[in-house]
Amino acid sequence: MHCALETVHDWMSANRLRLNPSKSQFIWFGTTRARCRIDKNALASASLTGQSCNVVRDLGVLLDGGLTMADHVSHISRISYYELRQIRVIRRTLSLSAAAVLIHSFVLTRLDYCNGVLLGLPEFRLHQLQLVQNAAARLLADLPRYSHISDYMRRELHWLPVADRVQFKIATLVWKATTGTAPDYIAELCLPVGTQTGRRALRSASRNDLMIPSFRTTTCARRDFSIAAPRIWNALPPSVRAARGYTVFSKLLKTHFFSCLMATC
Repeated sequence: MHCALETVHDWMSANRLRLNPSKSQFIWFGTTRARCRIDKNALASASLTGQSCNVVRDLGVLLDGGLTMADHVSHISRISYYELRQIRVIRRTLSLSAAAVLIHSFVLTRLDYCNGVLLGLPEFRLHQLQLVQNAAARLLADLPRYSHISDYMRRELHWLPVADRVQFKIATLVWKATTGTAPDYIAELCLPVGTQTGRRALRSASRNDLMIPSFRTTTCARRDFSIAAPRIWNALPPSVRAARGYTVFSKLLKTHFFSCLMATC
Protein backbone atom coordinates (compact mmCIF):
# COMPACT_ATOMS: atom_id res chain seq x y z
CA MET A 1 0.00 0.00 0.00
CA HIS A 2 2.86 2.34 0.83
CA CYS A 3 4.48 1.70 -2.56
CA ALA A 4 1.17 2.23 -4.36
CA LEU A 5 0.62 5.59 -2.65
CA GLU A 6 4.17 6.62 -3.46
CA THR A 7 3.55 5.78 -7.11
CA VAL A 8 0.37 7.87 -7.19
CA HIS A 9 2.16 10.76 -5.48
CA ASP A 10 5.08 10.61 -7.93
CA TRP A 11 2.78 10.42 -10.95
CA MET A 12 0.82 13.47 -9.81
CA SER A 13 4.01 15.41 -9.11
CA ALA A 14 5.34 14.56 -12.59
CA ASN A 15 2.12 15.93 -14.10
CA ARG A 16 2.23 19.12 -12.00
CA LEU A 17 -0.58 17.98 -9.74
CA ARG A 18 -0.72 17.96 -5.98
CA LEU A 19 -2.43 15.47 -3.73
CA ASN A 20 -4.86 17.11 -1.33
CA PRO A 21 -4.70 15.16 1.96
CA SER A 22 -8.06 16.51 3.13
CA LYS A 23 -9.76 15.11 0.01
CA SER A 24 -7.84 11.85 -0.29
CA GLN A 25 -9.24 8.58 1.00
CA PHE A 26 -8.47 4.92 0.44
CA ILE A 27 -10.52 1.82 1.03
CA TRP A 28 -9.73 -1.90 1.14
CA PHE A 29 -12.15 -4.13 -0.78
CA GLY A 30 -12.64 -7.78 0.04
CA THR A 31 -14.73 -10.32 1.87
CA THR A 32 -15.67 -9.80 5.51
CA ARG A 33 -13.16 -12.41 6.64
CA ALA A 34 -10.34 -10.91 4.56
CA ARG A 35 -11.02 -7.38 5.82
CA CYS A 36 -11.05 -8.55 9.44
CA ARG A 37 -7.48 -9.79 9.07
CA ILE A 38 -6.16 -6.37 8.02
CA ASP A 39 -4.25 -4.32 10.58
CA LYS A 40 -5.91 -0.95 9.99
CA ASN A 41 -3.56 0.89 12.35
CA ALA A 42 -0.50 -0.35 10.47
CA LEU A 43 -2.16 0.46 7.16
CA ALA A 44 -2.98 3.99 8.29
CA SER A 45 0.56 4.62 9.57
CA ALA A 46 2.04 3.46 6.25
CA SER A 47 -0.03 5.85 4.14
CA LEU A 48 1.53 9.02 2.77
CA THR A 49 -1.71 10.92 2.65
CA GLY A 50 -5.41 10.44 3.11
CA GLN A 51 -7.34 8.34 5.55
CA SER A 52 -8.67 4.80 5.59
CA CYS A 53 -12.47 4.69 5.22
CA ASN A 54 -15.15 2.03 5.23
CA VAL A 55 -17.22 3.92 2.63
CA VAL A 56 -15.92 6.19 -0.14
CA ARG A 57 -17.60 8.21 -2.88
CA ASP A 58 -16.52 7.69 -6.48
CA LEU A 59 -18.32 9.68 -9.19
CA GLY A 60 -21.36 10.00 -6.95
CA VAL A 61 -21.50 6.29 -6.07
CA LEU A 62 -20.93 5.21 -2.46
CA LEU A 63 -18.73 2.12 -2.30
CA ASP A 64 -18.29 0.05 0.87
CA GLY A 65 -15.57 -2.46 1.55
CA GLY A 66 -17.78 -5.47 0.86
CA LEU A 67 -19.45 -3.90 -2.21
CA THR A 68 -22.87 -4.55 -0.70
CA MET A 69 -24.01 -1.12 -2.00
CA ALA A 70 -26.09 -0.74 1.17
CA ASP A 71 -24.91 2.83 1.80
CA HIS A 72 -25.43 3.80 -1.83
CA VAL A 73 -28.98 2.41 -1.93
CA SER A 74 -29.85 4.09 1.37
CA HIS A 75 -28.42 7.39 0.13
CA ILE A 76 -30.46 7.28 -3.08
CA SER A 77 -33.62 6.38 -1.18
CA ARG A 78 -33.16 9.15 1.37
CA ILE A 79 -32.56 11.89 -1.22
CA SER A 80 -35.35 10.64 -3.51
CA TYR A 81 -37.92 10.63 -0.71
CA TYR A 82 -36.85 14.17 0.20
CA GLU A 83 -37.43 15.31 -3.39
CA LEU A 84 -40.80 13.57 -3.49
CA ARG A 85 -41.89 15.38 -0.32
CA GLN A 86 -40.98 18.70 -1.90
CA ILE A 87 -42.90 17.89 -5.09
CA ARG A 88 -45.91 16.69 -3.08
CA VAL A 89 -46.32 20.17 -1.61
CA ILE A 90 -46.94 21.69 -5.05
CA ARG A 91 -48.45 18.67 -6.81
CA ARG A 92 -51.99 20.12 -6.94
CA THR A 93 -50.75 23.18 -8.80
CA LEU A 94 -48.93 21.13 -11.44
CA SER A 95 -50.25 19.53 -14.57
CA LEU A 96 -49.56 15.86 -15.20
CA SER A 97 -46.83 16.62 -17.73
CA ALA A 98 -45.14 19.17 -15.44
CA ALA A 99 -45.18 16.76 -12.51
CA ALA A 100 -43.75 14.04 -14.74
CA VAL A 101 -40.86 16.30 -15.75
CA LEU A 102 -40.03 17.06 -12.11
CA ILE A 103 -40.19 13.41 -11.06
CA HIS A 104 -38.04 12.32 -13.98
CA SER A 105 -35.50 15.05 -13.26
CA PHE A 106 -35.19 14.66 -9.48
CA VAL A 107 -36.07 11.00 -8.82
CA LEU A 108 -35.83 8.66 -11.81
CA THR A 109 -32.49 10.07 -12.90
CA ARG A 110 -31.10 9.17 -9.48
CA LEU A 111 -32.43 5.63 -9.80
CA ASP A 112 -30.85 5.26 -13.26
CA TYR A 113 -27.51 6.95 -12.57
CA CYS A 114 -24.74 4.31 -12.53
CA ASN A 115 -27.35 1.65 -11.81
CA GLY A 116 -25.12 -0.91 -13.51
CA VAL A 117 -23.28 -1.28 -10.19
CA LEU A 118 -26.52 -2.68 -8.72
CA LEU A 119 -26.37 -5.74 -10.98
CA GLY A 120 -26.82 -8.97 -9.04
CA LEU A 121 -27.70 -7.38 -5.71
CA PRO A 122 -30.08 -9.30 -3.42
CA GLU A 123 -33.77 -8.76 -4.06
CA PHE A 124 -34.34 -7.02 -0.73
CA ARG A 125 -31.71 -4.40 -1.62
CA LEU A 126 -33.33 -3.56 -4.95
CA HIS A 127 -36.72 -3.56 -3.24
CA GLN A 128 -35.69 -0.40 -1.37
CA LEU A 129 -35.32 1.42 -4.68
CA GLN A 130 -38.50 -0.16 -6.05
CA LEU A 131 -40.41 1.40 -3.16
CA VAL A 132 -39.03 4.78 -4.21
CA GLN A 133 -40.22 4.26 -7.76
CA ASN A 134 -43.64 3.14 -6.52
CA ALA A 135 -43.93 6.26 -4.37
CA ALA A 136 -43.02 8.44 -7.35
CA ALA A 137 -45.67 6.77 -9.51
CA ARG A 138 -48.35 7.21 -6.83
CA LEU A 139 -47.47 10.88 -6.49
CA LEU A 140 -47.66 11.36 -10.25
CA ALA A 141 -50.99 9.54 -10.47
CA ASP A 142 -52.29 11.23 -7.29
CA LEU A 143 -53.13 7.87 -5.71
CA PRO A 144 -53.32 6.90 -2.02
CA ARG A 145 -50.15 5.77 -0.27
CA TYR A 146 -50.82 2.03 -0.21
CA SER A 147 -52.70 1.66 -3.50
CA HIS A 148 -51.62 -0.89 -6.09
CA ILE A 149 -49.37 0.80 -8.63
CA SER A 150 -47.61 -1.90 -10.71
CA ASP A 151 -50.23 -2.02 -13.48
CA TYR A 152 -50.37 1.77 -13.71
CA MET A 153 -46.60 2.02 -14.05
CA ARG A 154 -46.56 -0.60 -16.77
CA ARG A 155 -49.64 0.39 -18.79
CA GLU A 156 -49.82 4.16 -18.34
CA LEU A 157 -46.33 5.38 -17.43
CA HIS A 158 -44.38 2.69 -19.31
CA TRP A 159 -41.83 2.49 -16.47
CA LEU A 160 -39.76 -0.64 -16.12
CA PRO A 161 -39.19 -1.97 -12.58
CA VAL A 162 -35.85 -1.19 -10.98
CA ALA A 163 -34.43 -4.67 -11.55
CA ASP A 164 -35.29 -4.51 -15.26
CA ARG A 165 -33.85 -0.99 -15.51
CA VAL A 166 -30.54 -2.38 -14.29
CA GLN A 167 -30.61 -5.15 -16.90
CA PHE A 168 -31.63 -2.58 -19.52
CA LYS A 169 -28.49 -0.56 -18.73
CA ILE A 170 -26.26 -3.63 -18.93
CA ALA A 171 -27.81 -4.75 -22.23
CA THR A 172 -27.25 -1.33 -23.78
CA LEU A 173 -23.60 -1.41 -22.69
CA VAL A 174 -23.18 -4.80 -24.34
CA TRP A 175 -24.86 -3.55 -27.53
CA LYS A 176 -22.42 -0.65 -27.66
CA ALA A 177 -19.55 -3.09 -27.13
CA THR A 178 -20.73 -5.31 -30.00
CA THR A 179 -21.15 -2.31 -32.32
CA GLY A 180 -17.76 -0.79 -31.49
CA THR A 181 -19.06 2.31 -29.70
CA ALA A 182 -18.13 1.25 -26.16
CA PRO A 183 -14.72 1.82 -24.51
CA ASP A 184 -12.10 -0.86 -25.04
CA TYR A 185 -12.18 -2.00 -21.42
CA ILE A 186 -15.85 -2.91 -21.84
CA ALA A 187 -15.49 -4.39 -25.33
CA GLU A 188 -12.75 -6.72 -24.07
CA LEU A 189 -15.29 -8.33 -21.71
CA CYS A 190 -17.85 -8.98 -24.46
CA LEU A 191 -16.23 -11.45 -26.86
CA PRO A 192 -18.36 -13.36 -29.40
CA VAL A 193 -18.10 -17.13 -29.30
CA GLY A 194 -17.21 -17.17 -33.00
CA THR A 195 -13.97 -15.30 -32.35
CA GLN A 196 -12.59 -18.13 -30.21
CA THR A 197 -10.46 -20.82 -31.86
CA GLY A 198 -12.22 -24.16 -32.12
CA ARG A 199 -15.68 -22.76 -31.37
CA ARG A 200 -16.68 -21.27 -34.70
CA ALA A 201 -18.74 -24.35 -35.64
CA LEU A 202 -20.85 -24.26 -32.49
CA ARG A 203 -24.52 -23.30 -32.59
CA SER A 204 -23.82 -20.54 -30.07
CA ALA A 205 -21.39 -19.02 -32.58
CA SER A 206 -24.06 -19.00 -35.31
CA ARG A 207 -26.41 -17.23 -32.89
CA ASN A 208 -23.74 -14.58 -32.21
CA ASP A 209 -23.69 -15.43 -28.52
CA LEU A 210 -21.01 -14.02 -26.24
CA MET A 211 -18.43 -15.97 -24.28
CA ILE A 212 -19.27 -16.65 -20.61
CA PRO A 213 -16.08 -17.12 -18.57
CA SER A 214 -15.86 -19.84 -15.96
CA PHE A 215 -16.56 -18.87 -12.36
CA ARG A 216 -16.32 -20.34 -8.89
CA THR A 217 -19.05 -18.70 -6.84
CA THR A 218 -22.66 -17.75 -7.52
CA THR A 219 -21.97 -14.24 -6.24
CA CYS A 220 -19.36 -13.79 -8.93
CA ALA A 221 -21.78 -15.12 -11.55
CA ARG A 222 -24.49 -12.68 -10.48
CA ARG A 223 -22.37 -9.55 -10.10
CA ASP A 224 -19.31 -9.86 -12.33
CA PHE A 225 -19.91 -7.85 -15.51
CA SER A 226 -17.84 -10.23 -17.64
CA ILE A 227 -20.18 -13.09 -16.64
CA ALA A 228 -23.58 -11.49 -16.02
CA ALA A 229 -23.52 -9.18 -19.05
CA PRO A 230 -23.02 -11.97 -21.64
CA ARG A 231 -25.74 -13.98 -19.90
CA ILE A 232 -28.20 -11.10 -20.21
CA TRP A 233 -27.23 -10.57 -23.85
CA ASN A 234 -27.48 -14.25 -24.80
CA ALA A 235 -30.98 -14.41 -23.29
CA LEU A 236 -32.28 -11.67 -25.61
CA PRO A 237 -34.21 -12.64 -28.76
CA PRO A 238 -32.18 -12.54 -32.00
CA SER A 239 -34.45 -9.82 -33.39
CA VAL A 240 -33.49 -7.49 -30.53
CA ARG A 241 -29.78 -8.21 -30.77
CA ALA A 242 -29.78 -7.64 -34.53
CA ALA A 243 -31.29 -4.15 -34.26
CA ARG A 244 -29.49 -1.41 -36.17
CA GLY A 245 -29.16 1.91 -34.38
CA TYR A 246 -29.37 2.63 -30.68
CA THR A 247 -32.88 4.11 -30.84
CA VAL A 248 -34.31 1.02 -32.54
CA PHE A 249 -32.44 -1.30 -30.17
CA SER A 250 -33.61 0.51 -27.02
CA LYS A 251 -37.23 0.42 -28.19
CA LEU A 252 -37.11 -3.28 -28.99
CA LEU A 253 -35.31 -4.00 -25.72
CA LYS A 254 -37.90 -2.15 -23.66
CA THR A 255 -40.70 -3.93 -25.51
CA HIS A 256 -39.03 -7.26 -24.75
CA PHE A 257 -38.83 -6.51 -21.03
CA PHE A 258 -42.47 -5.43 -20.97
CA SER A 259 -43.45 -8.65 -22.76
CA CYS A 260 -41.62 -10.66 -20.11
CA LEU A 261 -43.46 -8.72 -17.40
CA MET A 262 -46.82 -9.40 -19.02
CA ALA A 263 -45.99 -13.09 -19.32
CA THR A 264 -45.25 -13.36 -15.60
CA CYS A 265 -48.42 -11.53 -14.52
